[in-house]
Amino acid sequence: MTPQPKKDGMIEDLITLGHEGSGNGLRHFVAGKPIQAGSYMEVKFGDGWIPGRYE
Repeated sequence: MTPQPKKDGMIEDLITLGHEGSGNGLRHFVAGKPIQAGSYMEVKFGDGWIPGRYE
């Protein structure tokens, strides 16, 4: 697979789990930014990327 350039507005980093605010709930973050339900994302798998939505 040929590497593709990063798309405008996309961030690239690891998905992490953490707290937001003072609540007890956990949520996922990418580069310190919370991921919203329904957000478009591409997950690296081997040498390629798999497109999908965060749920």
